[in-house]
Amino acid sequence: MGWARRYKIRLVIGSVCLIIAMALWTGVLSRVAQLLPETIGSASDAFLDVGDKLGSIVAALVAVSTVVKPVRAAIPALGTPVRATTDSGPHLVDRADNRAQLHRALRSPRTRVIVVSGDEGVGKTQLVNRVLWESKLRLTVHPHEVTTTYHPSAHTLLRDLDAGGDDSGSWGPPFDESTLGRLEKTLTRYRKQRAIIVLDNAELLLDQDRHVVDLALDEAFQAVATARCHRVKIILVTKVQPRSAGTHEKWLPRKPIKVLGLPFDFFKAIALERPGNAHRMAASLGDDQLRRLWRNLGRQLRLAEIFDAIADTAKGVPASELEQKVHGWVQDDDTVTHIRDRLLDQLLTALNPAGKRVYEALAAFACPADADEITAVVNSVKAEKVDPGDIQDELDRLNRHVVRCVDGRYFLPHEEALRALRCGDDTAPDETARIRWLLLYAADQLKNRRRRLGQAPHIDPVAFFPEVDAHLRAGSYTTAYRTIRAIDRGADTGRPDQRLHERREQVAERIRLDLRPRNYLILGYLSHRAGDLSRAETHFRSVLELGGGIASIEAKARLHLGWISWSRGTVGSAAEAFAQARDLAPQDPVVQASAWQGLARCARRQARFGDAVTAMQMAYDATEELSPQRVSVAGRLARLYLDTQQTDAAQRVVDEARALAERHRDDALRAISLDALADVRFAQGHDDDALTYARQALELALRHHDAFTALQARLTICTVRLRKQQWHRARREATLAERYRDTERSLMVTALRAVALHRMKRRAEARHAFDRVFLNAKLRIEQDPNDAAAWELVGLALCGLSLQPGGPSIDGAVEAFGALRQDGQVPAEGHARYLAFLVSTMAGPRTDRARLQPVLSSLIPDSVLPPVR
Repeated sequence: MGWARRYKIRLVIGSVCLIIAMALWTGVLSRVAQLLPETIGSASDAFLDVGDKLGSIVAALVAVSTVVKPVRAAIPALGTPVRATTDSGPHLVDRADNRAQLHRALRSPRTRVIVVSGDEGVGKTQLVNRVLWESKLRLTVHPHEVTTTYHPSAHTLLRDLDAGGDDSGSWGPPFDESTLGRLEKTLTRYRKQRAIIVLDNAELLLDQDRHVVDLALDEAFQAVATARCHRVKIILVTKVQPRSAGTHEKWLPRKPIKVLGLPFDFFKAIALERPGNAHRMAASLGDDQLRRLWRNLGRQLRLAEIFDAIADTAKGVPASELEQKVHGWVQDDDTVTHIRDRLLDQLLTALNPAGKRVYEALAAFACPADADEITAVVNSVKAEKVDPGDIQDELDRLNRHVVRCVDGRYFLPHEEALRALRCGDDTAPDETARIRWLLLYAADQLKNRRRRLGQAPHIDPVAFFPEVDAHLRAGSYTTAYRTIRAIDRGADTGRPDQRLHERREQVAERIRLDLRPRNYLILGYLSHRAGDLSRAETHFRSVLELGGGIASIEAKARLHLGWISWSRGTVGSAAEAFAQARDLAPQDPVVQASAWQGLARCARRQARFGDAVTAMQMAYDATEELSPQRVSVAGRLARLYLDTQQTDAAQRVVDEARALAERHRDDALRAISLDALADVRFAQGHDDDALTYARQALELALRHHDAFTALQARLTICTVRLRKQQWHRARREATLAERYRDTERSLMVTALRAVALHRMKRRAEARHAFDRVFLNAKLRIEQDPNDAAAWELVGLALCGLSLQPGGPSIDGAVEAFGALRQDGQVPAEGHARYLAFLVSTMAGPRTDRARLQPVLSSLIPDSVLPPVR
């Protein structure tokens, strides 16, 4: 029984005892005794006079202990807490609301992911660290600072938690050996112990739409938020509020903790604590002047750090004079952003020559760099060389205020680094050339780092992105594009990295003309995968304009335009575009394979399974024998074989795909082949094998940000859970898969979720899900009346709705499944059996089974629903 449920039961018992105590204290029993016969009443008067008081006290104590006991059980015995900071420092002042919110979230069994958001420099990290230090809970803190070169992953969370916990509280083996499976298992060891994972600067984990970029990390957050009976929490410290990528995600808290300006008392306390020459810095100001500075700096701690860094330098002006300057800037109606820029300019002026060169070298990297790399950039400029020891001294001096250090690497906040080496229209040509040289030399150091680390599978490509950024800031766009091509490992296999989307946009119109078409092709693919079809179409039109009459380039643009039509539901236009691409480049194997593959999928959507198999076989034969593209085509061909009951042929094709993936040693290709193998094993009736292979495919797909394969793997896992009658797990898998549905507009995800909800007897949610399937499928039919897949979805939705109270007649579902039969579009036997499986899964009570029998008979003649299990 869960902690919350035990608490509710004890709360009811305690309330009853409290009512009894009140009754005793007010003498209710004495009044009852007066109604008894006189002989009994006189004998009991004395006893009841004392008993009322004693009984009320005892009952009150029972009530309090009953309510308090589960709370104390939920909070371990007090001990020495694990501190998030090395010093205790003063308590936070005037932040009672934020502190109370965070304390409640840390104690709440329902809040697993905590979001602390606010502008830069308002003290979010300080707030979290102080509250964790003040907390009287015995907990273990795992802090992580996200940087431009380090993004924690799902494996990071697993590594943090794997070393702790209590094995006595765990149950059963992990679902599999994947990172998510082991994470779900590890969480069960934290039923008594508490663990906090803090991700600072978490905004760097988000894309432009404020969604978590790393699909595996997103699912890890979901696992922590939804798993039962554990005491692990994740705190995201971020400048922006994350958004949910899925319709039914639960990891985002309903009430994030919004941190506003820094309280003055805390601002003053931090000023007094700061290391350095206190008689020159903000700590030397009087209360009135310090309060005015606090207001003028927008109550931001980061600006106070820059202020002290200026005052603490040998050339810096005293704090009182600097404060008057800041006040004068504010009187000029400057915003806080302009105040920051002016302070940064003042800092560069106040630094000595060696300190300024070190600061600019850090700004050139705009990412963590070690002392040797910084020394190389400092001494790259044609000026007097600086001794490495002096550079280390300057780094230590800057580290007191404005420079941060993590694991021996120094860095500036990203926005400040960009501001420090920014060239404007009024920048002198010599200064512009010097800044460009610094950026290019920093990029060269980052390139050497990339070569040292190599392209090992365990290295996250995000560690190399600052090299691209340095070239972009220097205006070396063609070199930046070549660096993108060197980093983006998935581009050659047709699955480019979504995280490089923005950088590809920046170079799009600035690289050489002969390089632009390929970049626009990838940009269009990334926009399409993100669901922005209009922008994707614009990019592909640009390819047609820049192609210069080259047949292969124009053919690839036509192919992608065909896929956009496919996503919009206009199958006829898509087939026409695929045919045009096939005819434009008859000698290009990539174009031929993609065009035939598109034609096969158009035929499959219209229930022309024979034509679909023939076209997909042509696509398979068109690919080169050792081409990575052959693995993807093999996966689709295997599914068509399964639709037409050719299981042996499907097994043969999948075996070839797995051998080819192993030959290339490519995990992205392994994910595709394992996903296809899972479907084959499911069709053969080996549910456990199908589940294992699908989860392995999911692990690899998430690692490589392959949303399509992740979607297919989730569908397989959900279907297996339905066949095992594990309704809650099936709903969970479908819910997780819904975030990827835009990649193929797969309404089948929502349909599977609706089936699971129906069997869980969550009628309202099931009705809502079936309604969504019905309405969206109807829209597809309006665009293409021959869309057999949409008619099938309408049939499934009507089956589910007919089982709801007051639902429509089952005749509508029968008509939907038979809508295209008069044109000869009959589902293949394997596909019809899959549809029949979904229909029979909906059937629960005997009345439901009788109502769905006509639909099953229309799909598979002479078939009968199996008996109730």
